[in-house]
Amino acid sequence: MSEINYTFVQVNEFTPADGHWTSIGKIAEWSYDSKENSFLLTAANNGVSVKIYILGPAAFQVRFNPRSSDYSTNSSYAVVNRNLGDTAVNYQETVIDGARVLNIVLDKITLRIGLEPYGIAVYRGSQVINQDTYDYNLVYIPGQEVTACFKSVIPGAGYYGFGEKGGVNLDKNFSTMTFFNYDNFEYNGPNEAQGDFYPVIPANNEPGPLNVSEPLYNSTPVLLEWNPSPPKTGDFGGSPYAYLIFHDNPGQSYYNLQSNDYTDNMHGRYYFGALYGEMSYYFMAGDDIAGALKQYITLTGAFSGNTGSTGLAMPPMYALGFQQGCYGYYDRGRLLAAAYGYRANKFPIDGLHIDVDFQDNYRTFTVSNLKFPQVGEMFQELHENGFKCSTNITGIITTNPENDLGETKPYWGLESGYSQDAFVHNEFAPPLSDLESRAVEFAKAAWECTKDAKENPDKAEKCIANNPLLAKAYAKYAKEHPDLDKVEVLQQFAINAQYFVANENYGCNTGFNPYPSPNPPYDPGCSGQPNHTPLGTYGHYPDMGKESAKEWWGEQYKFLIDQGLDMIWQDMTCPAVVPSADGDAHYKTLPLNIMMTYLDGTKQPNATFHNAFAINLVEATNAGLTKVKEQLPDGHYNKDKRNFIVTRGGYAGTHRHAAYWTGDSASSWDFLKINIPEVLNWGMSGQPFSGCDIGGFGSCGDTPGGEVLGAGVIQGGQPSPELLTRWMTMGAFLPWYRNHYNGYTKAFQEPYNYVHAYPENDLGYQVMVACRKYVRIRYQLLQLFYDKMYEWRETGVPLCRALFL
Repeated sequence: MSEINYTFVQVNEFTPADGHWTSIGKIAEWSYDSKENSFLLTAANNGVSVKIYILGPAAFQVRFNPRSSDYSTNSSYAVVNRNLGDTAVNYQETVIDGARVLNIVLDKITLRIGLEPYGIAVYRGSQVINQDTYDYNLVYIPGQEVTACFKSVIPGAGYYGFGEKGGVNLDKNFSTMTFFNYDNFEYNGPNEAQGDFYPVIPANNEPGPLNVSEPLYNSTPVLLEWNPSPPKTGDFGGSPYAYLIFHDNPGQSYYNLQSNDYTDNMHGRYYFGALYGEMSYYFMAGDDIAGALKQYITLTGAFSGNTGSTGLAMPPMYALGFQQGCYGYYDRGRLLAAAYGYRANKFPIDGLHIDVDFQDNYRTFTVSNLKFPQVGEMFQELHENGFKCSTNITGIITTNPENDLGETKPYWGLESGYSQDAFVHNEFAPPLSDLESRAVEFAKAAWECTKDAKENPDKAEKCIANNPLLAKAYAKYAKEHPDLDKVEVLQQFAINAQYFVANENYGCNTGFNPYPSPNPPYDPGCSGQPNHTPLGTYGHYPDMGKESAKEWWGEQYKFLIDQGLDMIWQDMTCPAVVPSADGDAHYKTLPLNIMMTYLDGTKQPNATFHNAFAINLVEATNAGLTKVKEQLPDGHYNKDKRNFIVTRGGYAGTHRHAAYWTGDSASSWDFLKINIPEVLNWGMSGQPFSGCDIGGFGSCGDTPGGEVLGAGVIQGGQPSPELLTRWMTMGAFLPWYRNHYNGYTKAFQEPYNYVHAYPENDLGYQVMVACRKYVRIRYQLLQLFYDKMYEWRETGVPLCRALFL
């Protein structure tokens, strides 16, 4: 079989609608398994089979694998419970209009499965509420893994959900989307190659937040059809209905809703599909949206975490309060200034969020004693003043040997990760790029030279010295680790070489942050310029599919929780990287052909389940926090407290563990426009707790970046008074309410700081007063928000609801 080129595929390059893919065709035989409550249908001409599981009175699952008929395992990152209720199952093969049909009658719906050719129609009584397109419906390309499923569009239907998507329309009809966790800063994915980065939207598309086709940070391939006014007569005639389809595929997937982006024949139909793995979709029907969502929440679960004896955990009340974050609260003084600025100006506020500035030279799970000395006392002071704190925990473990002070010091996160074999290896599915080939050759050569280092270290060093690929790197490594003896250096050098080294970029310090960043990574847009220092690090990403790696990851939180950290801000979850010595990053993530551990324990190319990294990461964090808190001594501040995590990325099911924010937005009116439909659609995708960076994180055309005047001083870059005020007032009624901005490019974004910046006609004071008023209104509604969160847990109906819900 030919090699697979694991890559990102744009929406107009995934082309099942051109009609050239292969259909299932005629079904030769079928059988019923009463133990599984499933039907297996085998095609007549091509040997493929389809398996349909009955899950409840109005729910079923369809599985189709064109490369295998083995359906003995039914695994999923998202699904936790396939029991969606008891139902009678009555089935019979009959003939309708001269063609064989299998009728499956459940308590609330009937499946009419065409056997000549294959196709499914779903009836509620005599009304068709969903049907495959005739003949060309479940399609594939022989010898490949791609699959797609075509459905008919019923007049009157609207299409909602889809998780995190741009665009101003709540109804995503006539649009095309892809699901691929992507570090899409300011929702500005390129439509043409930009240096090392390849395009992710078609050339004729305009990048930006209004483009629904942009891949974003999160992938939730859930379609919710709501039809309040179906036809009065005909097969579709009847009363309003809703159904939800969850296309459960953690690789890159697609929805196309009557969009003629590469063909002119999509009118009256939609499809969903994926590049890799089997087609697996869940169908859940309801008389209304709430009825469909309730089944989905049962399928994928509600909250999980430390619960005491109360069952599934609710998020803590403080998480629903107002929050303030900034990339640029780079030391204790700046953080406390923000805290006391809010208190002095009489704002109610619960949360403070400290970015990676908090860390000791980007060593994840650490604190910089230089910038945040006596951090336990600092947290205690903030707690006494009513604040809860988070810090940014990204997925990378730095390999930088130097700390903030430029000292070569051991990093327990890295050393323990090596001891647990927790990181992603330099193993790739072919074809390999030049950098990947070099990484593999390097790892192999290092291992060969050092395999007998303990018995003969001089021989090992000579072998390395004679290998141009190794010699320079080994000399550098030995210099960086003077505390190790020769044998230890050799052995550790060989171990390090086995793991993939990524490059995580946090931007460029143009003089704003006065603290050092020793041994920074190379950044072509920053390195070498006067007074410019790259922010970020080289490092390893954990192989989060391994249970041992998940457990190791969770244990790393012990220090921070012991110091009094309240909540976790999980970022860069794509994973988000730029090119490194070990591999390209054309799509701002780990190589799509790098081998990682899949759900069943086997090594698979990253592309086949790329979107699952984030849910694995957040799940490991949640479990680790629970375990760490349980082990704290009685009377400790964090003993048995409920977890709260807010994450940028995820896959369906992540809502069990974390809230979402919408990633790195920008200070623009377009981002304000999409905020409400984005949150509402997330709610109709099973995620009740979401929101954006109020005011926008980054700068863009509406709000150009400010000018750094010196250490700690920037002029300009903040959103306009009206934009900030409108966003703060709107955000008061959305679940996650955090003002968050990039302090390396903006002077400020806290509402009280507008007072002195805009003194004319008291404009700045009016901004502060208006914002404070709506923050106070939020707190008057806090119990209502909490009650509605509990209601979601029981019913699946989100906090923020479209009017028709």
